[in-house]
Amino acid sequence: MIGVLIFPDFQLLDAAGPISAFEIAARVAGAPLAIKTLAVTPGPVRSSSGVEMLARGVRPSGAITTLIVAGGEGSRAAAKCEKTQAFVRAMAKRLNISTDAVATIGDMANDLAMFGVSGLSIAMGNATEEVKKMATHVTASNEDDGFAKAIDMILKQNEGRGAER
Repeated sequence: MIGVLIFPDFQLLDAAGPISAFEIAARVAGAPLAIKTLAVTPGPVRSSSGVEMLARGVRPSGAITTLIVAGGEGSRAAAKCEKTQAFVRAMAKRLNISTDAVATIGDMANDLAMFGVSGLSIAMGNATEEVKKMATHVTASNEDDGFAKAIDMILKQNEGRGAER
């Protein structure tokens, strides 16, 4: 199962994009896939565009194998402080997953803080050189289906973890 962590003022596309990509990939693969939207406080979480998503609270769950942290103004501000990085580590522990199962996809310097606490950090091909150097993987650019390729990397890693459980 994949968890998508959202914060107040998250960027809607940064949550809806991965959710849609995982849904399509699972449909193409003919495999069921469960996705949960998570937040520190359960209930509606407002995006930077004013659209709300309903999120479950974070609690231990052995079923979650991959955690995705959505971007946007809320997570950008949160990612700059050690307290949020500690939160991601604590949440991974609380969800009974290692930080190796936390995936980050980014293209800007503001994504580097989250790269530091995620086991799978993927820089977009159009990212700055600084971001590419700090990532564990580099995918193609936005123009060349880089996001879809990054999701494929996450699914492959997730599939390997599912076999271990």
